[in-house]
Amino acid sequence: MMPALDDPYRDYPVWTAFRQRTDLQKYDRNALLLFALELALDIEDIDSVANSALTDSGDDKKCDLVYVNEDLQTAIVAQAYISEGWKTCANANKASDLNTGASWLLSRQIEELPESLKPAARDLRNALSTGKIDRLVFWYVHNCPEHTNVADELKTVELTALAALRILGLTSIQVQAMEVGINKLQELFNAASVDILVHDKFDLEVPGGYRVDTKNWQAFTTAVPAKWLFEVFARNQDKLFSANVRGYLGSRKSDANINQNIKASATQNGSNFWAYNNGITALVHTCEFKEAELGGQKGTLTISGLSIVNGAQTTGAIGSLPTPPGEETFVPARFICCTDSEIVKEIIRFNNTQNKVEPADFRSFDKHQERLRKEFEAFGDYNYRGGRRGGADDKMRRPSNLLPSDTVAQLLAGFHKDPQLAYHEKSLIWESDDWYSKCFNDSTTAEHVIFLFSLNEAIKSAKTGFIKKQELISGSDKKALEFLRHRGCIFLLVAAFGRTMETILGRPVPSLFALKFKKTAPILNLIEQWAPVVGIYLSLSDFLLPAVEDGLRQRPIIENSLRQFSALLAATALANKAIYEQFASSVQS
Repeated sequence: MMPALDDPYRDYPVWTAFRQRTDLQKYDRNALLLFALELALDIEDIDSVANSALTDSGDDKKCDLVYVNEDLQTAIVAQAYISEGWKTCANANKASDLNTGASWLLSRQIEELPESLKPAARDLRNALSTGKIDRLVFWYVHNCPEHTNVADELKTVELTALAALRILGLTSIQVQAMEVGINKLQELFNAASVDILVHDKFDLEVPGGYRVDTKNWQAFTTAVPAKWLFEVFARNQDKLFSANVRGYLGSRKSDANINQNIKASATQNGSNFWAYNNGITALVHTCEFKEAELGGQKGTLTISGLSIVNGAQTTGAIGSLPTPPGEETFVPARFICCTDSEIVKEIIRFNNTQNKVEPADFRSFDKHQERLRKEFEAFGDYNYRGGRRGGADDKMRRPSNLLPSDTVAQLLAGFHKDPQLAYHEKSLIWESDDWYSKCFNDSTTAEHVIFLFSLNEAIKSAKTGFIKKQELISGSDKKALEFLRHRGCIFLLVAAFGRTMETILGRPVPSLFALKFKKTAPILNLIEQWAPVVGIYLSLSDFLLPAVEDGLRQRPIIENSLRQFSALLAATALANKAIYEQFASSVQS
């Protein structure tokens, strides 16, 4: 139950925004946790994250959520608490509960874990041991002000997790425990709503530069001391990247990861760093340059406000060095003043053409996305943005008819080609021209996307139904719930549908892309049409279980499971003929 809007909460617009998110209320005590995750990581499809990352039983060993994001190389383990009235401090015991969660997830034998926690633990440990993630974060999310009592408990959580990782031989994993209280939530909300969060004034000694003035914006290009970036990052951390679509991703010891190379350049080749690095671009409120009195190019650059729209990796890498860079190390820099919100959006977009976190942004102006958006507009019942991000209004009132771009891409990849790619490498679908064209091409229609998205929602709905009656179910239903608790299961089941559509339709399907419902209806109606068929598939899901037990990581096992499942479905087709014929009558191919 959400607490009433007491007077103290009136100072926190984030609380008003949260209370207006009626779509999250079904998650009860975990609603605020999901809202925080959505704000922090700009997640478009929070329902899909909830479906896979939330633990779904009372015996969760103090882990309300285990979220593994291989794109960000980060895992988040979280505990949630919502006070029903204003309190000056959250319950510190709930923070210490994360100690229990860390121990169960990292130290106990998988066989000893509750059924609802086994898939999460397997997924987390696999990602840690294979180097897919290098940052493990523990969150205590609540609606009270942050307090030192909680911070002290969270320090213990860090030590517990580090000790467990050391035993596993994982000594390079970064561990952080964070209190995400009402002030941090407000900060995350502000970052999602405005472009500049750091409003300080800075006076910099720079080696000169040049100014560009236009009707809509003004800019100054120069080189700034890397030591200054180090100090600014230490004081402001992620606030520096409020207008940046990815923020600082952290460093990995990999030749493919630019952040580690930036660090090496700054420490080993400081005098050449300016020539090696692309530099930063930042939005500022004001920017003035004054030449030194002795003449020459050198002078003082005075700026107010700072948000780095490009160069977050450079800033974060320099800022996380163990000691400040030398006086000889400079970074190329552009500072832009602009008050036109539309132009600011374009500055941010065009300065992030190499964004790795939201690769769908690369394709938002692609001809196929433009066409799909127009097709969806004709239906009216569905909202598809085709790679474009939602605005700050989404944080207050999320569209109930949204088809998230990433989820659509994953469903297309899983249904038509590769469930492993769909689950583990969704970024590659957007980044690779080859994979993108296999999912989004002239044959990809809005009606086909609706066909797959409604299947996705029908599978999620089936899981919700099983969880509600989990104490009463047995037999195939119990096995189906076990399957649905595994990470990546939806994309494997969608792939199974892709391999067997001719069996359930009872006719040849020349092109899977041609599949659609004869009559496009609201999503709830389409879920009802899928439900009987999904029920049959889930009753046979035991044959798919080997592929998801390690989180869809072994392609030979995936293919073998799909082959066995397809053969079994064909063998049982006659027994389910009436259900299949009813479904087939509503589908056009």
